[in-house]
Amino acid sequence: MKRTLIALAFACALPVAFAGGQGMGPDGAKLDRMAAALQLTDEQKTRVKALFDEHQVQRQAMREQMRARMAEVLTPEQLAKHDAMREQRRGEWKERHGRHRDCDNKPAAN
Repeated sequence: MKRTLIALAFACALPVAFAGGQGMGPDGAKLDRMAAALQLTDEQKTRVKALFDEHQVQRQAMREQMRARMAEVLTPEQLAKHDAMREQRRGEWKERHGRHRDCDNKPAAN
């Protein structure tokens, strides 16, 4: 259990530590920078990428669960307005960060 928590903390902290780049993206630029900085072995790169992908899947599931629960609380009109506000924030975020891929936090295709 302790190893799992440490691995999860490591996986969550690394994107913050290497936040200057374009994310995992289709080319894995962030993973490449991290691998160079930490001198990761090929096995470690594979395992870290798997952690990143797993984390993205978990975050997507949490977002979907939150949306479903919001739909239980808000009226249809409020939910529509909430969705529009979220899309506006997402667009603003993409503009600020210049992301070149869809920001749905889906794992990059292998």
